[in-house]
Amino acid sequence: MKRIVKVMAVAAVAFVSGTVNAQTTSDQVTLNINLNPVYTLIVDGSQKTVDLTYNTREDYDKGVSALKNNHLTVYSTGGFEVKVKTDGDFKAKSGETIDAKSVSVEASNGDLDKNNMISPSYSKVDLSASDTQLISSKSGGVDHKFNVNYTGAANHAYVNKYISGNGGATSVYTSTLTYTILGL
Repeated sequence: MKRIVKVMAVAAVAFVSGTVNAQTTSDQVTLNINLNPVYTLIVDGSQKTVDLTYNTREDYDKGVSALKNNHLTVYSTGGFEVKVKTDGDFKAKSGETIDAKSVSVEASNGDLDKNNMISPSYSKVDLSASDTQLISSKSGGVDHKFNVNYTGAANHAYVNKYISGNGGATSVYTSTLTYTILGL
């Protein structure tokens, strides 16, 4: 009877020993981070109308400008450019026109973005019906603000554009500008 007990004890030790040496397995998974380009451009809602007002002889002589601080806000996941164009020449209700290229726009840094966009470049643009590059950046940014300065013609370019016979009311010439953002 002793012998049977001994054999059973050896079998139990062998079973326990096999559990300790159990094999492990592993496998792998590929995890991708898929980044798509995102570009947004917003014109400040309180600055959707810009007026270039000529009130004095000096205004007609030297031209006028309107600086709009933090006028454009850009979010970009990478390099981008902002273009501007008009829907054509400036038109009065009477049908009279002012050449679009007599007005220029120029951008500059507004409030900095959250990750400080690296060195955007700017071009002074004479308006036209063709998209023209205003801002370019090799890096993206989060809510980067840009100032825009609108400048009307000098040297009495608009002297004969006032429409007489309207009871002294201001002659208003209008055009719609469109800003577009594109990835580089």
